[in-house]
Amino acid sequence: MNKEVISNKQGICLIILFITGSTFVVGIGSKAENDSWLAIILSTLFAFPILMIYARLLSLFPQKDLFDILEIIFGKFIGKFISILYIWFSLHLGTLVLRNFGEFIGTISLSKTPMIIPMIFIIFLSTWIIKGGIELLGRW
Repeated sequence: MNKEVISNKQGICLIILFITGSTFVVGIGSKAENDSWLAIILSTLFAFPILMIYARLLSLFPQKDLFDILEIIFGKFIGKFISILYIWFSLHLGTLVLRNFGEFIGTISLSKTPMIIPMIFIIFLSTWIIKGGIELLGRW
């Protein structure tokens, strides 16, 4: 497998774009109204321990990915089951984000175009970028 490397600056930019990307479409803290800034800070604070656990696991098991680590920690059967749940959650979340972007594009600019058309283009572009690798995404 190719070892792809991106700079720290590229990694930080990717994380910021990932976090803020769907926020502009979906919005944040709609029920919090004027306290949405507080909702952002609290969600970041609650996510930080999970991030630290994941970073610690990666340092304890070098050269292993999340799925290998789950099998080592929980055993073959339970580890695979958790991996399948993780994959399902990622695909489910991806389809929800794709649907949100499709509705956003249909509402804002392409109201007479069927929603599936912009969604197909988003899928095509996402697949193209994934095939290019993380370095391509970081340079872009």
